[in-house]
Amino acid sequence: MIAEQPTPTRQRECPKMFFRILRERAWYHHQLLAKHMAEVGFVVRRVVRQLNHANVWGLYLQRGTVLPGEEADTVKRTVSALLGRLGVKCPRKEVEALTRGDRVEAFFIYPPGTPGSLSFYQGREEWLPEPVEPCPELAE
Repeated sequence: MIAEQPTPTRQRECPKMFFRILRERAWYHHQLLAKHMAEVGFVVRRVVRQLNHANVWGLYLQRGTVLPGEEADTVKRTVSALLGRLGVKCPRKEVEALTRGDRVEAFFIYPPGTPGSLSFYQGREEWLPEPVEPCPELAE
């Protein structure tokens, strides 16, 4: 007869830890985009993925150390290269970049990620998840 091997005692899972990890992963793509834009020289103000616009992302930046007049091209090049490394084909012409003084707004399509907004203000990050509306069929 084969002797049963004792099963290792499993530690209790902490629900708070689970939800903390889940929240941290919710804004992973937001942080990834912000990190790359900051490395290029922009000051990141906000990274947004909206719920009501399928897969549309918005970057709200300040010029930072990027040379005046080169903001739009730098954003397009950086976003296109990053998404290419992540396996999503996004040519520069599919990244819309608007400049207003030292402010830059960029919009593009990127399927992964959680709807919400990651804001940066005075060295702090604030994650605001997009509110999910309840399904009317389930409310009945």
